[in-house]
Amino acid sequence: MKSKGINGDILDLSGRTVVAYVSKFGNIDLDGDMIMKGAYTRSINARGKSGTDELFHLSNHRPSPEFVLSKPEFEEDAFGLKMTSKIVDTTHGNDILKLYQAGLVSQHSVMFSVPKDKWETKKSGDGTEYTSITEAKLYEGSTVVWGANPETPTVELKSLYKSHFDNNIITAFERMQKLTKALKKGTFTDEMFPLLELQLEFTKNFILEEIEAIKSTQTVTAPESLETVEVSKDESIVNFLKELNKEL
Repeated sequence: MKSKGINGDILDLSGRTVVAYVSKFGNIDLDGDMIMKGAYTRSINARGKSGTDELFHLSNHRPSPEFVLSKPEFEEDAFGLKMTSKIVDTTHGNDILKLYQAGLVSQHSVMFSVPKDKWETKKSGDGTEYTSITEAKLYEGSTVVWGANPETPTVELKSLYKSHFDNNIITAFERMQKLTKALKKGTFTDEMFPLLELQLEFTKNFILEEIEAIKSTQTVTAPESLETVEVSKDESIVNFLKELNKEL
């Protein structure tokens, strides 16, 4: 069994329907795999709406009934595997929908297995060795909510954040604003609030760590409650520090 994640904008969000890519074709991922276009075709036909109808949209790959979000439509295009999902009207489904609406989730992943003889070791133009996957038996697509799995080690959670923010403190600050607003005004269940608070904590820590990491460049004066921080004299950074002071 393999799971592959993808981070990207939601293609469409209208009513309770979410359209998003859950897998990308033609790129070598962190596991050294490349999923080829057409890899999911057989599963979609056999296990999708026109077949046995056993493909699911789950929350964080959890196969329990309370974490089922829908039985979605899957289709392949030149970019990857696209999922169209109408979120069910359940307690957890409503939480996930609110996270989408607040712009707090854009991560998705798929769970699949690779049939025998449907993969091959190859080398890219620069000599990088990778595994080309030509067929994948699809089981589900998941909305990945960071921290939703209590068994996820802290170090992996931190690496997810660094990957998502791409070492950009402005992007991190924008997420911190969304999280703060969601916690203040949101109507999530008791299960979801601790997860949002955990995300907020990691986001703040990421920002402070990044500020420390860029102390080797030019100096600008930060707001009174923050010490002088050495950063490049860029207006967006200065504005960021002012806003950061208000939030922290």
